[in-house]
Amino acid sequence: MEARGRTSNPLRSITERELQILSLLAEGKPYAQIAADLHVSYKTIANTCSQLKPKLGVHSLPELMRIAIEHLPSMPSKALKE
Repeated sequence: MEARGRTSNPLRSITERELQILSLLAEGKPYAQIAADLHVSYKTIANTCSQLKPKLGVHSLPELMRIAIEHLPSMPSKALKE
């Protein structure tokens, strides 16, 4: 399924860190937990998600999460650790 005229995999245009945050969102983690897991501030996670929305052609957090879930169905947790 294509998202608003984007390629079949809209995640090709995002950074490794953005992908990491998106993966944690897909797991259902809240911003505060993602921030704690990645040792960054809550504001950093919120800002990153705000920047991801236009990159992925979405306007809301639920849409962002939908993209994450659709395109990251089985991302292993080990790949998210630094």
